[in-house]
Amino acid sequence: YQDYLKLKEFWNYTFKNEWTSELQDVPILTVAQVDNIDQKLDRWGEEARPIHPMFVAIVALLIVSLSGFVLVMIRSTKLRYR
Repeated sequence: YQDYLKLKEFWNYTFKNEWTSELQDVPILTVAQVDNIDQKLDRWGEEARPIHPMFVAIVALLIVSLSGFVLVMIRSTKLRYR
């Protein structure tokens, strides 16, 4: 994700601000190609974003709670049939 952030910062602040007009004049990149790269960077950012630690904690808590519930249910059914 850090690599993505570095690339996006370079693309948005250095490349697009300083070089885009020159590259379009030459023509190396068209406006459509620059927009396509922007879209791909946005998709990469969505896919590269790390999982939030709170989400991991909630999932772990849910698993522990469900495991405890299942164990209690198993014990209560065993005690009933003794």
